[in-house]
Amino acid sequence: MEVGFKAICERFTSRVTCNSEKNEILVEYVNGPFKKMESRWSFLDEPSDNGGPARSIVEFPISYELKSVALGLVMGAMFDAAFQKYADAFAKRAEDVYGQR
Repeated sequence: MEVGFKAICERFTSRVTCNSEKNEILVEYVNGPFKKMESRWSFLDEPSDNGGPARSIVEFPISYELKSVALGLVMGAMFDAAFQKYADAFAKRAEDVYGQR
């Protein structure tokens, strides 16, 4: 993945593993500007409480720390915005494919 703003551009690599038995996707940091980075997509089925269709709950916690304090000050908010955009794109695609959120 590549994230940048004006003259600053950072690339990082992650390992993505799907565990279909647990309904999870684990994203582990491999290399780049982070000291650590991990996220986990969890998909949970939730029955309807009013007789309507069941729904899925998607959890996406993410934890990261940049190697450089200076880079963290400059890019920290940008990374937060990039990860939010990523999650929003996932929700939009799910809505396009499956209907209302």
